[in-house]
Amino acid sequence: MQPEWTLDGKVAIVTGAAKGGIGETYAHALAGAGAAVVCADINVDGAEVVAKDINADGGNALAVTVDIADAASVQAMVGATTRQFGGVDILVNNAALMAQIVATTAMGHSREQWDKAFAVNDPGP
Repeated sequence: MQPEWTLDGKVAIVTGAAKGGIGETYAHALAGAGAAVVCADINVDGAEVVAKDINADGGNALAVTVDIADAASVQAMVGATTRQFGGVDILVNNAALMAQIVATTAMGHSREQWDKAFAVNDPGP
């Protein structure tokens, strides 16, 4: 189904875009609407599968590795996007550690797990 609107000429970054998650769905939907898509994930192998699928379907996608809790990694992601596509128009902040958070009770998490969850789920300014 073709959307009534288009994202032709736009560039989108989707974090958490590895194969098997909701980010994969976002990436395919954006590509289907005409956007070039950067599939960004800490699991770059999974992101590469999604980018390859988009490219095989006639879209334009790039896979990059990113740890959104690390500022240098985020800067590298934006740099790779800018080099490949010239800029960024759309950002889908989808990366999260939900599976790790809901896997146990709140009291079952170590301080390190809580710190990582907050760094990924709410990276701040």
